[in-house]
Amino acid sequence: MINKALFEEENLYIVGESHLCEETYAAIRKTIENNQAVGVLAGYYDRDLTIAYISEFFLHNLGYTYEEFMEKFSGSLKNVFCGQNCTFAKIERFKKIHGVGEAQMLNKEGAPVNVRVYKKDTIDSEGNALWILSTHIDEMQENLELVNQVLSSGFWSVECAQSGNPESVFFSHEFRKMLGYHDTLDFPNNLETWERGIHPRDLEEVSRTFQEAFQDKTNEKKYDVEYRMRMADGTYQWFKDKGEVSRRADGTAFRMAGIFINIDAEKRARQYTQRVDAFHRAYTTANLCEYYVDLQENSFNSLKVEETLSGLFEESSIWDELIDLPVLVVDDDQNCCENTVALLEEIGIDGEWVTSGEEAGVDEFIAKPLFRSRLTATFKNILEGKPSSDAKHYLSDIIQCDYTGKRVLLVEDNDLNSEIAKEIIGMTGAEVVTAENGKTAVDMISSGSEGDFDLIFMDIQMPVMNGYEATAAIRTSNIPAARSVPIVAMTANAFAEDVQLARSAGMNEHISKPLDMTRLRDVMRKWL
Repeated sequence: MINKALFEEENLYIVGESHLCEETYAAIRKTIENNQAVGVLAGYYDRDLTIAYISEFFLHNLGYTYEEFMEKFSGSLKNVFCGQNCTFAKIERFKKIHGVGEAQMLNKEGAPVNVRVYKKDTIDSEGNALWILSTHIDEMQENLELVNQVLSSGFWSVECAQSGNPESVFFSHEFRKMLGYHDTLDFPNNLETWERGIHPRDLEEVSRTFQEAFQDKTNEKKYDVEYRMRMADGTYQWFKDKGEVSRRADGTAFRMAGIFINIDAEKRARQYTQRVDAFHRAYTTANLCEYYVDLQENSFNSLKVEETLSGLFEESSIWDELIDLPVLVVDDDQNCCENTVALLEEIGIDGEWVTSGEEAGVDEFIAKPLFRSRLTATFKNILEGKPSSDAKHYLSDIIQCDYTGKRVLLVEDNDLNSEIAKEIIGMTGAEVVTAENGKTAVDMISSGSEGDFDLIFMDIQMPVMNGYEATAAIRTSNIPAARSVPIVAMTANAFAEDVQLARSAGMNEHISKPLDMTRLRDVMRKWL
């Protein structure tokens, strides 16, 4: 039988036998004070999160009588709150929540109502663990949430200590929702969580602007920034963040409130337009230069050509085009990246760096040496949004091969070329051993220190011993396997005489650099 009693201060209904104690009263008062609350309910950490205490004000705000509320929700907290992924319906997550948060409750008409919630744990007179929730329904906040939804924005606020320094922070439900989060467990109400989400390249400027806005008692320095924020799925999107500071009589800040707006589509569209315009201007200028040089190629008037070209590339106009373009530096040397970006920033260009094509989000591959027609076609495809050849497509011929258990010797003096070729050949499952010149390769095979090889890729132009000399030495070796192992010449020269020289030296095949994936696949398939 449900027993009803009243706690005078809050008109508190007690469900069942009363186990209130002074500690319970103190906890209830604290939740009310911390939330400026006009409603309280409390209960136990059992399977249904059974409600033990509920206030008259809480019921009134939702339009229920005590009997209607208990009948509709069967005395359980789990059904009171609504919304996708509602934390209050999951006991283990609910246990971890403390302090201020946001939620939605269903009123008597079945409509969701946004409420600010303050949760605190305590015990009853018998030592049983209790949860206590105070709820605050703010009509102004309700209206603000509607505005935020229309503007695709989120609300946030920061409360300050007496010194004017930030003390506590609040992020609205819409703020979290925009980032892909659902509650305070995913994205807690603290500045550290927010700062960890800011893109590393934007963090310094955002933090500096944020602090300056608090510290400037004249209110001349405003917090109004655009930056990238990490979403729940790990991607980054652009946001505009703007806040206003309220100050005490002595000028110290006591509160900052602001809005957080997603501008990702607008930002990317603006960057795309800038790139298209810049490419169009560069392409037009290049055509003019090429046309002029064609006219002058028989005149030997180099001075006149240089003067005309310098007129086409006037410094002021080019500078205007470059100054607002974002620049991405990609290099596997981090120091090189950092130094390059520092130089760009010194001349007013916003630069970023990454150390791999994968991290950069490469849209297209282009082989060297570069030709104008190939470069133009590549840019044209990218700007027109045509399907691009990503890494998997570019390497698909090689990735499909399986030469697990095979051993390949790669002889290449250029470290970068060697690293790239080793990575590509290794995608077939073959074990790749490298040698930096022909002499090293001959020593490896003659001594048998690296065992037998199933295939050798041999660069031609190398110090100490070139590819032709190394092949001749291998073919005259006393090691039987060395006389028959397939050797493939690798050279940037692909003329008939180069192919013939390779065969005359004892090589079985010729492949030109840079490596063509289809050709590489065919060669490996033939000899392995």
